[in-house]
Order: sequence, then C-alpha cells, then structure tokens
Amino acid sequence: MNKLVVLRPGALGDVLAVRGVLAFLKAVRPDAETALSAPGAKGRFLARPGWADRFFDWERKETAWLFSDGEGEPPETLAPFFAEASLVLAYVGTESGADTGIQRRLGRLAPDAEIVLHPARPPEGNGEAVSAWLMRAAFPFAEKRLSGEKARALAALASSRKIIMPPAEGISGTEGRYAVIHPGSGSGKKNWRLENFTRVGKWLLRAGRLDGRPFFQNLFIVSGEADGDLGARLGRSIPGARHCHCLELETLASLLGGAFLYVGNDSGVSHLAGAVAGQAGRSPRLAVVFGPSDSRVWAPAGALVLEAGPELDRLSAAAACGRIGESLGFSC
Repeated sequence: MNKLVVLRPGALGDVLAVRGVLAFLKAVRPDAETALSAPGAKGRFLARPGWADRFFDWERKETAWLFSDGEGEPPETLAPFFAEASLVLAYVGTESGADTGIQRRLGRLAPDAEIVLHPARPPEGNGEAVSAWLMRAAFPFAEKRLSGEKARALAALASSRKIIMPPAEGISGTEGRYAVIHPGSGSGKKNWRLENFTRVGKWLLRAGRLDGRPFFQNLFIVSGEADGDLGARLGRSIPGARHCHCLELETLASLLGGAFLYVGNDSGVSHLAGAVAGQAGRSPRLAVVFGPSDSRVWAPAGALVLEAGPELDRLSAAAACGRIGESLGFSC
C-alpha cells in the first residue's frame, strides 16, 4: 500500500488550502504516491510534482456514488483511484459529525486504508487558520512514523512552500515591477467598493521612492466570470492599467507569481496569489480586504490584512494606501 488519497471539494480557495497537507504527506512518505480529488481546473492546478502525483476530477459523476443512499457497486472508473491506498483524508461535512455512509463507502473503495473524515472548515468562532485546521487531520498519520517535533517541523515547512510559476506568456508589461488588483470575489458581500480600488490603483501608478520615480511600471486588473463587469469598469477608471479577463488558471497563477504586490478581497484569487511565487522564488506581497468573513481563518499566510468591517465601510482608500505604502517602505 503506497498511496495517500486526499478528497477536497470546494471553491478555489478551499482547494488551495489543502496544498500544505499534500506537501506534508509527501514529506512524511516520500516513497508514496499522493492522489487528490478536487473540482476541475482547481484540482488539476495542484496535480504537479511535490503536491499531487495523481488526480481525479471531483466533478465527474462517479463521485456522486460516495453520497448515494444505496449500497450498489462502486463505479469501475472510481475504484482504481483508491487502489493500494493506505490513507484516505476526506475533507467533507461539518463539525456536527462524520457521515457514516461516506465512511463505509470509502472503506469499500480502500479496504486496507486508514479512513479519516475531517470537517472542511473550523467550527464557527474557532479562529484557527483553515490551513492549520486541515493539517490537523494528517498529524495522527505522521506521528505514527515520526516524532511529534519532527512532524511539526515538516508541517511548518510544507505549509510555507510556494508553487513556482514560470513567467506569464503573451502578456506584455510583465518584464518590470508590477502590481495586480482583483476587485471581485465569489460573493458581492465580500467586495470592497469599486471606487476604493480605483483610488488605490491610481495611487499605485504614481507612488514612488525618494527619487520621485514611480515604484511600479505597470498595473494589471484581473477578473473572472463571477466578477461580472467589475474588472472592466475598474480598468476604464485607471488610465494606464491593463485589464485581463478570464485568464486560464495557469496563466493567472504565472501573472500573480511574477507580481511584486497583489491587492484584492477575500477571494480564491487572493488565495492563489498567496500560493505562488515567481521563478526566483519570490512571492508577491499581499494586501487583502476583509469584511464579513473571519480573517483569522481565511487570510492567506503572511498577508497584510485590511479589515473593513462587516459592511465593508470601515476602511477608506486613503487608509488602505497608507498601510500598503508603509509595508512597502514609502508614503502616500
């Protein structure tokens, strides 16, 4: 048995939060194959050396068998993914309790494996970072093979690892120092007002060091289908900015990895920015606006958290520029 399986349904930020677990399992059992089932392109993004060796798309109809009411035979196409598994970590459900039906069906797919069902997110009010919460499920497996001290050291290293991205191809303006703004998210309730991003973007294009020269050569606005026309509107309001709409995930990751600074809301794109680095190994600095969600749980590690309050009205653009400028070493 030499396969370690991780199941992680969810949105982009949810899936990226499990990358530390994958790297940790790889460090604990370098001889084993790591396998990930997650939705579509979000999961495929982690199907790369050092994270997941094998991938099964969670959006395929076969995974519905795990939640079925009957006890029919598992789909033939699903069984090979679990073959020879010694561990199955399933991040499904809530803290209210494990689904014994899923546990039983996973046991049929991987009869010799240790099956661990773990809630996909911390309990309300827990305040623990989601990446640390997910890592909890892997620790008992690791501590059977390593000392607690060694396991904790490996977990810390795994959690800090970045996905190294090549330069973004076909996007001019990425040769110099640039910043990226993403004004949207998966929920309008998380979106800071567009005029605030406009003021921040204009300031970034004129902000400079002591010699008076602009610090950033270019500013990119990124947006996806879920953002509607937010990106286009922001791009039109900032002369000199470049709007990139619906980039392929790999291209978007490369653009973010090469950025010096990223500014956005609590979103999957913000988590993507926190997961990547350029080929030199340098990650973008992150400034992330938080409103109704708990930044203690959902903020990317190392991000400058800009708390805007539940209604997103407690943070002005001027205050955000001041804090970003301070973190970069120049004033507004």
